[in-house]
Amino acid sequence: MLFRIRAFALALVAFAPAVIRAQTPAVSAPAAALTPPLAAVRPHRFDEFGTVRIDNYYWLKERSNPEVIKYLEDENAYTKAVMAHTQALQDRLYEEMKGRVLQNDQSVPFREGNYFYYTRLVEGKNYPIYARKRGALNAPEEIMIDANVLAEGKSTFLIRAWDVSSAGDILAFAADTTGGRVSAIRFKNLRTGEMLSDVIPRSIGGIAWAEDNRTIFYTKPDAVSVRPYQVYRHKLGTPAASDQMVYEDKDETYYVSVFKTKSRAYIMIQSSQTMATEYSYIRADQPDAPFKVLIPRERGHEYSANHFGDYFYILSNDHAKNFRLMRTPVAKPGRDNWEEVIPHRADVLLEDFEFFRDYLVLTERKDGLVQLRVR
Repeated sequence: MLFRIRAFALALVAFAPAVIRAQTPAVSAPAAALTPPLAAVRPHRFDEFGTVRIDNYYWLKERSNPEVIKYLEDENAYTKAVMAHTQALQDRLYEEMKGRVLQNDQSVPFREGNYFYYTRLVEGKNYPIYARKRGALNAPEEIMIDANVLAEGKSTFLIRAWDVSSAGDILAFAADTTGGRVSAIRFKNLRTGEMLSDVIPRSIGGIAWAEDNRTIFYTKPDAVSVRPYQVYRHKLGTPAASDQMVYEDKDETYYVSVFKTKSRAYIMIQSSQTMATEYSYIRADQPDAPFKVLIPRERGHEYSANHFGDYFYILSNDHAKNFRLMRTPVAKPGRDNWEEVIPHRADVLLEDFEFFRDYLVLTERKDGLVQLRVR
């Protein structure tokens, strides 16, 4: 966390010239005489859509190209040199911002099965600790993973996703060590503390456990665009190379994610773009079953779905610019069986919904302000 504050302090100085002029001396002659690096012009022609477009810097997308890396290093060195005279101000801003952040902080615990799960930050550490308590919030803490330990020796480290199996004994977590969003999924036996030998080298997005305590679903990225577009099924104890692809979206405008419903009864795949959505599902206790489409994609129809009781609940903009909440029986999920739960309202945008045992909580926006409504 501290390095993020430092980066923000640098950005604040860079975009606040008036503050710099007021609190720092003029740029020295050597700094003013610095020559910024220039990227080479290498025209790349695009002929799509009936027009010709030239991109002179298309080559800069080649992440592993030594020339691209050298150019970025030169840019960083130039920035450091030009901003050197603001170092005292950067340090002052950093200390002020750090002083406004809780150095010892904890997320709100949430209950899953027999455990309360949360993350916490420790003063002087950059990364969170992932922990849980069994049965009650005053129970002894069990540290699942300490990201500070896992990050040792790495220039970048982010846990992008994590989930514990339904039995509560195996943790799956996706660690990104490049900053490029692509993560490796690893597994830890929470009863023994042992790291399992299973490693899934390339994933992006969420993790969803099936109810057999052995199967997980995860998304894979496109090799070039890093677009999440495939969902794979992994069985513990088997090599990742033998994982089976269960879903693929070849439309490059769609992004794919996978999750488990809050009821823990279904695994859902969401494929979405700016103008359309499509969900597919299987029962979480039948991980080898084929996925079924809940509502086929249709341009202009945006929806989200979840499960509660005997119904799938669908937040939809079908004939509802501000969205409405519908439900349909799990046994017959077609549109012909939709039943309206929350109607469309012209003055309220219905943004989300969440089920609890006895209540439905709606996230709404009215007059520009977010509000929660409990039913």
